[in-house]
This record gives sequence, C-alpha cells and structure tokens, in this order.
Amino acid sequence: MLEGLEDQARRVVDSGRDHKWDELSNLLQNTPEMRDREGRRRKLVVFTEHRDTLDYLASKLRNLIGRENSVVVIHGGVTREDRSHVQDLFRHDPEVLVIVATDAAGKVSTFRTRI
Repeated sequence: MLEGLEDQARRVVDSGRDHKWDELSNLLQNTPEMRDREGRRRKLVVFTEHRDTLDYLASKLRNLIGRENSVVVIHGGVTREDRSHVQDLFRHDPEVLVIVATDAAGKVSTFRTRI
C-alpha cells in the first residue's frame, strides 16, 4: 500500500502540474470580485501554514502579477519591526497588492484588526 502511495506521489510531482495553484491563479485572474470598479487588482491576504509554501506562493504570485515588489511576506523569520513595516507597505503602497503570511502575521496584534 505504501509503495502504491509513493508511486502516486511520484507521478504527481513528475507531472509538473499544481492543481491548487491552477485554481488559485484562475480565481485571481478571472473572478470579477478580484478587481475594483476601475479594473485594478484588489489587495489580497493569503495565509499559509508552512514557510516553503509561503515562498512558493510568493514567487508564483509575483510572476502572475509581473512585479517583484507587488508581493510582500511575513513569516517567523521576520522581526517584529519588519513585520510592522511590511504591513504598512501593504496598507499604504498601491504597488503592494498581496501579502503572504504564516501565522507569524497574527503575532502583530493590529494586523488582523486593521485589514
């Protein structure tokens, strides 16, 4: 049974497809609610549990949007001061459209109440 699961996991990895990303990308690009009345992208907060997933999503989102500075991140390795700076960028910089965060973002108490 374990060998069967390993084979199945290997086929998924070898396929190069990420169905979850495909769905998220489709939602972000084709859902009218993801844009404001003028057609500009709305700001988005994405929470994830693991740092490697955060890095993966941040990279994919930057490629999708087409600007490196459009996505900021908060994870356990970001200092409290830097977390506050990232939040300020997200709130006030029109170029910053997405924040991807682990639960470390919740450790800055004002983050959840102000977004």
